Amino acid sequence: MNITVAHTAASALDTLSSNLADRVIQKLERLKNEDPETMLEQSPEGYHLLREDDYVVVIDWDPEDDTVRVLDVTQRENVRNAMMP
Repeated sequence: MNITVAHTAASALDTLSSNLADRVIQKLERLKNEDPETMLEQSPEGYHLLREDDYVVVIDWDPEDDTVRVLDVTQRENVRNAMMP
């Protein structure tokens, strides 16, 4: 499995504490060895979410493509607000 990180996600990771950023990266690395379907939640918009503390990693993943695209890292509250009509 390949993991690519969008510029917005890389910028967001840079703003996190080094401890939290390391945990997010470790969790992304686990996706290579574990079944992503067991680790990822599906959002109503079709993206996948990977939680770490109060943050959510927004992911675009196509199982047939075998590539995980990390689109953003944001606080959970921001994701909830974005999903509300």
